[in-house]
Amino acid sequence: MAERMTAVVAGGDLRQVYAANALAQRGFSVTALGFSKEQHFNNVRASEDLSVLEQADLVLFPLMMSKDGKLNTPLSNSEVDLNDCFDKIPQTAQIFGGNLTKEEKQLAEQKGLLLRDFFKVEELTVANAVLTAEAAIQLAMEQLPISLWKSRVLICGGGRVARALITRLKAFGVELTVAARKPEQRIWAAAEGVKTISLSALSTILPEQQLIFNTIPQRIFGESELTLCEEECLIMELASKPYGIDFAAAEKLKRRTLLAAALPGKHSPQTAGEWIADTILNMRKG
Repeated sequence: MAERMTAVVAGGDLRQVYAANALAQRGFSVTALGFSKEQHFNNVRASEDLSVLEQADLVLFPLMMSKDGKLNTPLSNSEVDLNDCFDKIPQTAQIFGGNLTKEEKQLAEQKGLLLRDFFKVEELTVANAVLTAEAAIQLAMEQLPISLWKSRVLICGGGRVARALITRLKAFGVELTVAARKPEQRIWAAAEGVKTISLSALSTILPEQQLIFNTIPQRIFGESELTLCEEECLIMELASKPYGIDFAAAEKLKRRTLLAAALPGKHSPQTAGEWIADTILNMRKG
């Protein structure tokens, strides 16, 4: 009988809890490192001892794995040095993390470790976009005093999240416009049967909008653009830093904005965690 593979899930939010459970369900002997004991683990052992890394065949670090050299452990009060983690991991282990920084990859390389980025895999980024779109629509419905049906909605951007939003918002019967810089992004949106404009023409339609989703990680909504928006319009930020909304200007102008970061981890952590587990298992085969 083959010996069970050993996995260590190190740090992260509820997505990592469910990823650990999924790995255990798939036959791994799993230890969770950097979590409080009250998390809902199933057939997963919790530990604060870094020595558990020494016997790992597989190590799963979280999405956004560290900050200032410390392992990202939002579900624990413990402080774990990433360098100390790398010192314990055998060079034979398969190691995964999400949205890796240049510094994290360099540190792993210095230790003779191969650190692979699961968030570069298309299957997971598409799945993450779907979960982000679902959660964003849920938040909008909670925040707005109006129905989505027949509401005037603008999506800025034409990437994965924008495309997932288009499909779902059409089902609500919104009056949808997509503003995108690239012609091919506008063609994709037009093929879905929605109105499109270039970003350079954004100012012409801002006064009409009741809900805006920004998916572009660069300044789109400065003071002049925000001035054109109605006070009742909800502007939701879905992009990563440096963000598309000038939040200081929005506060000054009393415009409604919502920074909606890391939505899959907050709204559907079980699904997101299981997809992470499946993704790294597929990466192991590749």
